[in-house]
Amino acid sequence: TTRVDEVHRNRGIEHQRTEELARQAAERVDRLERESLARLLRDVSDMNSRMDDNFKAVETAVRQFDDDSRRAKADIGNLRAELNALDNDASHRINKIKEDADGKFAMLLQLMQNFEKNSALFEQHMAEAGRALVNPRAPSRAASEVGGPTPYRPHGGSSSRGGAYSWSPQNDYAGNTVGRGDAEI
Repeated sequence: TTRVDEVHRNRGIEHQRTEELARQAAERVDRLERESLARLLRDVSDMNSRMDDNFKAVETAVRQFDDDSRRAKADIGNLRAELNALDNDASHRINKIKEDADGKFAMLLQLMQNFEKNSALFEQHMAEAGRALVNPRAPSRAASEVGGPTPYRPHGGSSSRGGAYSWSPQNDYAGNTVGRGDAEI
């Protein structure tokens, strides 16, 4: 065998080794590709599962939000109705209080006017009573102005010291007090 044959044989062996290495590399690449592809498919499947779970969670949250929103709108409607009813009730009660206060104020004003009128009448009649005590037989000024009887009548005695006197207001035909404040003791 010559060197050329030996080179050919070595070359054939190298060629077989190269083919074997290429085949092993191809198998390895195929195996790696399959593993990578399997890993990629697993990752995609996991991601798809997580996305489905996330979408389901979002869908559930949206439904919950819609339910809560509907309940809140109903509650707001109920509160609005209750507030309107309370507002109407408060307005009604305030109007009643206002009417009551106006009535009481008018009553107090009338009482004050009556008190003032009666106070003036009392002063007038006290002055008339004083004059009657000083001169029991003379007619009172108020009675002479109207032309009626004297408003003071002695009870139990004719003297100015021992007699008791009563008084009653005298009014003219228009209802005004006669001789108001013009008599003094």
